[in-house]
Amino acid sequence: MNVLIFETEVYLRQKIAMRLQHEGHDCTNITNLDELETECTYDTVLISLNLNDEDLDFIVNKYSQCSIIFLGTCNEQMYKKYINTNQVDDYISKPFSIDELFRKISHFDNFKGLREENQKLEYYYNFIEKKKTILDEEKENLTQNCNTFNNFNSILTIDNYIKEVIVSFQNKHSDTELSSRLGINRKTLWVKRNKLNI
Repeated sequence: MNVLIFETEVYLRQKIAMRLQHEGHDCTNITNLDELETECTYDTVLISLNLNDEDLDFIVNKYSQCSIIFLGTCNEQMYKKYINTNQVDDYISKPFSIDELFRKISHFDNFKGLREENQKLEYYYNFIEKKKTILDEEKENLTQNCNTFNNFNSILTIDNYIKEVIVSFQNKHSDTELSSRLGINRKTLWVKRNKLNI
């Protein structure tokens, strides 16, 4: 996991970074926006509430796809602005246990993984439903076409058979495919259409 730590308290920032690195995660520490590497992507962003509103808004908007946790006391106005609107996932009040912070980070990381897995499952479910709908339509069309051919009590002449096939399938298949299925070329199909007034 790649974590951005935007904290002004040196000791706290170093303590979080050491624990992250000990757990095998990559982390970037910054104390102001000038230190931010804009091309880097992060999984989790930890932001101090000691920052000014402009810096907070910039970081929250820039990393809106990440799990964002505020470090510090979150007043009612900030809670309504960021957490109630799902821009920020959570906050942890200072002083806090590093273990508690890591439980929150792990929780949101697991939640993000489950959300991505759920999106994939929804995509596949919708894909299967669309395929099922198409197959149901094809089955219905095939049943109707079979019923059309079964309604004849007598043997069809070749011309009547060709006429029935052309009328039944001309809206579903191209001329090339129709002529191929009838075993004739496109010119002959055109001649048959003119002869049979189709």
